[in-house]
Amino acid sequence: MSKSNNPWKAAGFVGFIGLDLSLMMLGGFWLGRNLDNRLNSEPAFLIIGVLTGLIAGVFSIVKMIKVFFGED
Repeated sequence: MSKSNNPWKAAGFVGFIGLDLSLMMLGGFWLGRNLDNRLNSEPAFLIIGVLTGLIAGVFSIVKMIKVFFGED
């Protein structure tokens, strides 16, 4: 079996993508929730935080995909 056709490597990569996206969104949720509690602006920063985490996660995933497939 060649190195590029390893199913365990692909499964690990897909799992890492899911973990990365969920951690980024949870971080945005946590930060937005804390800002909302301090500034009494209930859902505003929560929504902004989750969306920012989603965008950061997507950019991170795109970068990981480029590294995984050997693109610059």
